Amino acid sequence: MLKQYPGLQKNYGYSEEARVDCMPDVKSVQGFADLLSPTYFYITSVIKDEYPYIGYGFSCSWDSEHGLGIMTHKDSVIEIGGADIAFDSWVAEEDLQKK
Repeated sequence: MLKQYPGLQKNYGYSEEARVDCMPDVKSVQGFADLLSPTYFYITSVIKDEYPYIGYGFSCSWDSEHGLGIMTHKDSVIEIGGADIAFDSWVAEEDLQKK
């Protein structure tokens, strides 16, 4: 998340004033504590190496309508984006095809 957050800040394009409240600069993982709240996790039916892909959904300060979604497999982050990333199995299917 630390690596991709600056790109998210750029994509959302908040003004400097709004960014302070919605998407302030974050220098450590602890900096996300006030910006993200977990809302659900989703275990997909897509399996790779005997482990399912798991998605995590968060409410976030910068997108109250769509939230944040993260798709993972084992200890790898596959994709970060809108909340739909956490439960859309196409993200997992695409990763599965990469082998």
